Amino acid sequence: MTDSRPSEVREAIADYLEESKSPWAVLLFLLPAVLFYEIRLAVLVARGEEVLVNKAEHGVLRFLDSIGLGSAGALGMALPGVVLVAILLLWHLLLRARWRVAPAVLIWMLAESAIMTLPLLALSKLASGPGLFAAAEEIRTIGTTGKLAVSLGAGIFEELVFRLLLLAALHALCCDVLRLREWSGSVIAVVVAAVLFAVYHPIRDASGELDLARFGFYLLAGVWLGVLMLRRGFGITVGAHALYDVAVLLGGP
Repeated sequence: MTDSRPSEVREAIADYLEESKSPWAVLLFLLPAVLFYEIRLAVLVARGEEVLVNKAEHGVLRFLDSIGLGSAGALGMALPGVVLVAILLLWHLLLRARWRVAPAVLIWMLAESAIMTLPLLALSKLASGPGLFAAAEEIRTIGTTGKLAVSLGAGIFEELVFRLLLLAALHALCCDVLRLREWSGSVIAVVVAAVLFAVYHPIRDASGELDLARFGFYLLAGVWLGVLMLRRGFGITVGAHALYDVAVLLGGP
């Protein structure tokens, strides 16, 4: 009698690897984090308190405002989240894929995201632990809930800009327009997006000199997140980024 269990396990793993990259699964996976972040922003706006948003999200807000889609108050602050949800929902509709996602897929996506965070933590240690929010006094003083929200916001919107939009555009340019081989186009897209990701972050020390350790950390982190995006999809990439930020902020002073 042949034991079919190894074959069933391989099929289950293959199904998970494919389904976890689908836009509908990604949307369901990220939706709790998006809602938590946006609700907290709305509460702060309603109270008239200071609102901290990362530069990537601020860039999306400025772009929306420049094309006449900006809005004041809590509604305006929520627009980047609405854009992300709309992109994933439209992507799903264009694929005409099924609407059902097994709860186990979402649980495994969270576990995989945590595992994919480990290389970022190791890189941070090798670079003397600069972290994504080093020396940001306004962030260190906002409390646990605020740090959690900032971490989620950075993971969501920095990956929206640098991987879902920029990396995808660079990959399409290299592979579809310039007709480069898939491997070459992917390497170029990942590296260029990683360089821009590094420059986007504070990479100078207090004296204004370039901090090579910090730059190297952000560059390699960008490469890792780019590889994750191409191999494991947007959901795992955001999850790894956000969980790293959570570990840095909640584990720091």
